[in-house]
Amino acid sequence: MGKDSDNVQKQGNQVFVNGKRLDHLHAKDLRKENEIHLGHKYIDIDREFKKLELNSNSFARNKQSEGMQVNFNDMNNRYIDVSNAKKDEFNNIYVDLDEQYLMAPQPITRDCQIVCVNRFFS
Repeated sequence: MGKDSDNVQKQGNQVFVNGKRLDHLHAKDLRKENEIHLGHKYIDIDREFKKLELNSNSFARNKQSEGMQVNFNDMNNRYIDVSNAKKDEFNNIYVDLDEQYLMAPQPITRDCQIVCVNRFFS
């Protein structure tokens, strides 16, 4: 928080902004600008981007998971079915898609929360 954040209050372990309690934020996690030591990076953005790059490269090396069903025959009912897909040792499922399908305005439905998509350019 900036030093002029008078609309933010701590009460016990709760945080209030403009009088409204924020359930997802705890007072112990809140720091005012003058409480943070100069030279200390609260979030090291360069390190975080490096981690994202390493993860991205790792995901991209994987081929489409065995048992994937990708059906784009009906452009208004395109779907990815992972119900029979074989997961890797980290519980990930991969699908290879051509860029044209990702750029199209029609949605792609899926039957799960997370699928790693490797994009290919045509």
